[in-house]
Amino acid sequence: MKLLLLLLLLKLPFVFSAEGAMKTDRVQAKLRGPVHIMVSMACEEDGSITPFLEEYTSMTTYDRQGMEINQGENWVWNYEYDSKNRLEKRTLVRVGGHASQIEKYTYRKEGQVTVVEINFNRRIYYGGLGPDTITTTTNFSGVKGQLLEKIEVMMSPISRWHTLYTYYENGDLHEKINSNPDGLLDTKEVHTYEEIENGRRIERSLYDPKSKLLRRDLMEYDPYGNPTGYTKLKAPPQAKTGFGGLYVYEYDTEGNWTKRLNYPDTPPHKEPHSITCRNITYYQEEFDG
Repeated sequence: MKLLLLLLLLKLPFVFSAEGAMKTDRVQAKLRGPVHIMVSMACEEDGSITPFLEEYTSMTTYDRQGMEINQGENWVWNYEYDSKNRLEKRTLVRVGGHASQIEKYTYRKEGQVTVVEINFNRRIYYGGLGPDTITTTTNFSGVKGQLLEKIEVMMSPISRWHTLYTYYENGDLHEKINSNPDGLLDTKEVHTYEEIENGRRIERSLYDPKSKLLRRDLMEYDPYGNPTGYTKLKAPPQAKTGFGGLYVYEYDTEGNWTKRLNYPDTPPHKEPHSITCRNITYYQEEFDG
């Protein structure tokens, strides 16, 4: 589990604000303040690195605008901007090697992002594992900047997956409708929301093409958007079975968590299942990120 948490921190997806403008990598990572460097690692309760997992420690450096400069020691982001100073292309390159990911951005004349195309080479990034290339094309609405459609094309073998997104009036995600490479409905996710004390609960229900419930996931978040608990439930008649967990955080003075303890959702919660530590350093002067 510790290894999985670290690997998930290595890649953060690009998202957009309600106005269609790109959120910075720093904001997407839910980091507050002028973060310069963040080091994530599997650790013990005293903060020391967990033995035998040192090689999976990850370091991310951000520029003053909150964009990633690097991913670890081996990967660097290169940026290209258009005549209006809008991000046009960014490329993730192995130091002294080849590009593993190329992102291209298209804008409406009003300035909102409308299309993002990402070409990701798994063989380069993971050292020969997985399909050669995955091309992801995402389309966004011009008014609210919401993600409307995602198309993923995988090579070796060739397959195409299609996802449509719908939203509630307040902008919260309502449904994700997934189609398989044959163009047929594969699954549908329905999201519902509930305001709770000190946070929010999101329920995600997964249905098959015949509208049969397959699984329910319950996630709870604190006011900063950090997950505080999760429960995965099986479909009826086994709805009472499943598993989950709890997250407990320690924070720095900027409001960023520096230690996350993951407890299994079974009593007596005496020992954490895994611990992740983050060492965060900041730019000295303040800026608008």
